[in-house]
Amino acid sequence: MDWFFKEIEKFNAELAKAPDWLLDIFGGSTIVDAIVNNSLQFFIFTILGWLIATFLERKHISYLAKKEQQLVEIKLNNVKKIVNDYQGDSAFLMGSVVMAHDYFRGFFIVLRKIIGGNISAYERITQRGRREAIIRLKENALNQGFNKVINVRFDSTKVGNHITAIEIIAYGTGIKVTEG
Repeated sequence: MDWFFKEIEKFNAELAKAPDWLLDIFGGSTIVDAIVNNSLQFFIFTILGWLIATFLERKHISYLAKKEQQLVEIKLNNVKKIVNDYQGDSAFLMGSVVMAHDYFRGFFIVLRKIIGGNISAYERITQRGRREAIIRLKENALNQGFNKVINVRFDSTKVGNHITAIEIIAYGTGIKVTEG
């Protein structure tokens, strides 16, 4: 165990030779000071990041609710059969979105994967992604003059290897039906 303390003393001696600006960044002239101060900085940075991410997530949910209300007249269903009051053209429509978590939540997701159990952060990102994909599908229908989308389906895929991101696609057939 003596060798361990000698190595720490050597490291502290080398750390003391470092420029002042480097010591200010790492928060101490000894290894113990650096670890303690950097842990505190990491904790504060993580909490601040989590709070900002939560604020932005709530802002996005509010945006989704507003957009859903604006597009309520565009009807969706998952039935393949075209209704009797169908008129005119039809077209394949799609709404796509890529949703990603911030690194702060990603850190807690990794911890949850190790421990096991329900990962509610994944549920929230998937739910928000589906809602955003539906909004984009409805906007596409509105822009092309359709008021109904039939045979609506979802597809999703993981994006990247080092980030927590998912692409969600909502697609269907846009038609125009008469109000009756």
